[in-house]
Amino acid sequence: MKKHATLSAILSLLLLLPSLAACGGETPPVTSDTTAAPAVADTTVPETTEAPITEYPAPQIEAVKYGGEFRILSNEPRADMFPYSEIYYAEDTGDVINDALFKRNNQIMEKYGVTIVNTDISTGSGKRTFTNAINAGNDDFHIAVIRISDIVNLAQNGYLANIASLPHIDPDAPWYYQQLRDSLTIRGEDYMLIGYLNMRVFDTAGALFYNKDIVEKHNMPDIEQMVFDGTWTLDRFYALCSQVGGDLDQDGKITENDEVGLTSHPGNLLNYFIGAGGEFVVKNSDDIPVYIGINQKNEAILSKVLNIMFTEPAVLHQDSSLYKDYTGAFNADRSLFLSNGIYRIRTLAAVDSSFGVLPLPKWDEAQEKYYVHIGSSLGTAIGIPFNTNTTEMTCSIVEDMMHLSYKYIYPAHIEKTMQLRYASDENSTKIIKILFDSLSIELASALSLDCDKLLRNLGATRSTNIVSTYLASEEKNKAAIETYVAAFDSKQ
Repeated sequence: MKKHATLSAILSLLLLLPSLAACGGETPPVTSDTTAAPAVADTTVPETTEAPITEYPAPQIEAVKYGGEFRILSNEPRADMFPYSEIYYAEDTGDVINDALFKRNNQIMEKYGVTIVNTDISTGSGKRTFTNAINAGNDDFHIAVIRISDIVNLAQNGYLANIASLPHIDPDAPWYYQQLRDSLTIRGEDYMLIGYLNMRVFDTAGALFYNKDIVEKHNMPDIEQMVFDGTWTLDRFYALCSQVGGDLDQDGKITENDEVGLTSHPGNLLNYFIGAGGEFVVKNSDDIPVYIGINQKNEAILSKVLNIMFTEPAVLHQDSSLYKDYTGAFNADRSLFLSNGIYRIRTLAAVDSSFGVLPLPKWDEAQEKYYVHIGSSLGTAIGIPFNTNTTEMTCSIVEDMMHLSYKYIYPAHIEKTMQLRYASDENSTKIIKILFDSLSIELASALSLDCDKLLRNLGATRSTNIVSTYLASEEKNKAAIETYVAAFDSKQ
């Protein structure tokens, strides 16, 4: 475990905007020390990086000078995916996200007279560290900002406060991802918060990148317009994949040295399933999760997705490990589409290639909206200990941090994404906003059921034994859901 590691080396790779002008106002900075560091100047973020005006009222929370520390446990940055903290900032770097964090945190510290102390910890260690602190009965951390699957487990085991019992927090506010909240409530109760503070939620979202040069080369239709028209479907997606593809080196097999419609890997299959409206777990009328596994609709979706993935030369579907770099064909303008998380935009932007970003295709045009699946093992949520003895301070700060994240972090995140993909045209901005508005989560994944693992295995082995594969795990997954629900029933 380490205290917020210095991010300047990482952030320097992302500097795409001029330095922002500083103005006066002394506040204690974010620090890992128990003694407040010297005051730093506030940073003015340009109006263009503020969220659109909303009629929803901003929090009206009294400015109480609590003093002392506000301690946060969070997942540490990862240079390959998330090269910044969701809490910590370096001083005035000129990076749009860093400086939005700087502005948000300094406003919090000035209003409440606290020093934010952030402890970064490896992704897999958050739950254990937070649990140990709560069991010890101390206040090591006022909140945890760790991966969603860990927060779900903490809620199930009684470590987190019911949000309805807390003051100041308004989970209906637009600074929380309402579509994610609806998936993760139980009996209408919230035990976690996910909003615009949780930048990794967006970065871990599954998306499609498309190569604009190949679109032009093959005289393809405007794909972004399909997204806007609601006609971006699996059939149209595969039709485009099938327009390209060839054994360029004539070695008798399709590799990343050839031209293909799509490069993907088994870890992306769940994104396609969710994008087409598939659900392994649904909610009943009492807001209770129910495992449905493979019904007729889910079987149809998976059959089509797997058939697409196993069709060469339209698709290069890697059978190897999730973390193998399979982007070579896309970077070299030999692949029309690339499946990955939004975070991949950072490495793609380093290559001299013209690309755009898209949501995963819908099942058909009758599907009302797009669904952009987020990773529950990487995306984060906020949990508040059930035994906190600083309820007023904690809830006041959390609500204001979420609101200020919506005001500053959300538009900065869009601006950074647009800068990284080279072209800041109007259509691309609309696509990014569609992705934000379509964020979804599969409850089976958040509950660590084996549905995603089974799907990855089908992809890795090129198997279409969908029904038998999922039936073999049905009783185990149903039992896990029943245990989850029973844990909350016992709190009634």
